[in-house]
Amino acid sequence: MLPAGCDPERVVFWDIETTGFSRQYDSVYLMGYFYWEQHQPYIEQHLAASTTEEIELLELCLEKLGDFDVVISFNGDTFDVPFVKDRLQQMRVNGSFPSIQSWDLYKQYRPYASFFGWENCKLKSIERFLHLDRRDTMNGGELIEVFYEYSRTEDSQLEKTLLLHNYEDILNLPALLRIDAYVRYLQNCSVVDIQVKQEAEAQLSLSFLMSKASPLELKTCFYAQKKSVPIQLRTDYQESTLCLTIPLCQDTLRYYLPNYKEYYILPSGNLLHKSLDTPPQKKTATRAECYLPKEGTFLPIPKPTAWQGLHPFQYNYKDKQVYYDCEELNSWLPQRTEEERRLFLNQFLPFSKTQSKSEDKRHAR
Repeated sequence: MLPAGCDPERVVFWDIETTGFSRQYDSVYLMGYFYWEQHQPYIEQHLAASTTEEIELLELCLEKLGDFDVVISFNGDTFDVPFVKDRLQQMRVNGSFPSIQSWDLYKQYRPYASFFGWENCKLKSIERFLHLDRRDTMNGGELIEVFYEYSRTEDSQLEKTLLLHNYEDILNLPALLRIDAYVRYLQNCSVVDIQVKQEAEAQLSLSFLMSKASPLELKTCFYAQKKSVPIQLRTDYQESTLCLTIPLCQDTLRYYLPNYKEYYILPSGNLLHKSLDTPPQKKTATRAECYLPKEGTFLPIPKPTAWQGLHPFQYNYKDKQVYYDCEELNSWLPQRTEEERRLFLNQFLPFSKTQSKSEDKRHAR
């Protein structure tokens, strides 16, 4: 599930537990690491017996993270990394935080929350979405009192409770990469074929045959852009078909001619190309007047692309919502190249290619 070109043995998943949110007064008492070595996965946890062992914990952290190129966390850029950096200074630990690439899954996935249908972007919400089971029932705040009691009594059951919470956080982090893999799948997977089928209740079903199987089973409803139409998406795990269901528009719409200055508008409202005749009452058509009306069934396009052979229809020339005529679409799609099929799918997805390229650069660093 890691991006192409990313060496798994140079990646570490990391999570910390603290006695509170204050970097000045609270301390780190537990750190967990998930990594691969010789193609084998390992989970390593360092638990302080009391707050007096924080310096040792921090020193071990510098040593451990220094062995890797990439650290993957959940909300690490906002909490874990700055907390540890400040504690290194507060406790006057020799050494500085390693110059390691940080990949914060919370920051990356937060823009996708509405697309995936999450009520929020908390770790446990995403775990539930991925059907990841947990034996741990406590949150980080509840564990603070458990840690203080453990540091006083060294009770083995309390130790297991502390370790279990951090262990399952770390254990589930690699599974969260399925979200990233799915977004990459939507953005970059080649489209082999496109099938069009008009459903009941004025809906169009677009079935995209992908070159690879989906890494996730998903059924969701989203808006590709603000004020666009709702789009239903469905993929099945390890199946290669991506289905979009989009409401149709049945109305009379207008195709606005791009070369409107080449036309006269007659008193009757008809258009006349200037190369054909010069009427006695001549008036060059304006952009708003130079259109061809058509009655039919149209597919709304959230992010339209200029295609040769497809005419963009609108209600008026200032309308940002663009429609394709379904009759044109049915005859146009079978002739598309692989690249054009991919670009056609992009028009309906909420993830822009600009975003995809920026993520590719991040993965490459």
